[in-house]
Amino acid sequence: MSCSAHHRNLKIENSLVIFCDLQVGFQHNIQNIADIIDAATFLRNSARLLSIPCLFSEQWPERYGHVVEKLDPADEQVFSKRTFSLMGSPRGSELVRSKKREYIVFAGVQSHICVQQSVLDLLANGFSVFLVTDAMGSRRRIEHTTALESMKQEGAMVSTTEAIVFQWLRSVDAPCFDAFQQLQRPT
Repeated sequence: MSCSAHHRNLKIENSLVIFCDLQVGFQHNIQNIADIIDAATFLRNSARLLSIPCLFSEQWPERYGHVVEKLDPADEQVFSKRTFSLMGSPRGSELVRSKKREYIVFAGVQSHICVQQSVLDLLANGFSVFLVTDAMGSRRRIEHTTALESMKQEGAMVSTTEAIVFQWLRSVDAPCFDAFQQLQRPT
């Protein structure tokens, strides 16, 4: 299936959003982390408005803390992991599969470690993955850009928060379009 066909097929009813390791302990060493958190929050709030399920992973929370408060994962499923790939965690793999969604919208840190390993495993397991580039990052820009290119070469689609959300909405006639307009978008 071509990339454009994948984009046409991304719909509310077949999407799952995964937020990878957006934790307090990573806030001080990721480039542009404030912008990443803002974009992830917009994605999270949009998914909540559209009733799209979300999962949050936490890498070794005893060391790196929990998901940043701004993302407000209280009513979603949060799971901890010690493997870099969330699919390497039995609980993570189980949760992803239990949602029965073929399109994974992926945000998080670090692009070249946990994000990349998770995305490659998701692709190997037959999922279509959309990388939300403005809601992703690493300590160094070269690590982030190289990981994006590598994941794209393996079949992941590259997109942005607004592009994904408008793909879900499809029209100004969407029932929740007015409510969506009230959400704070990343700058």
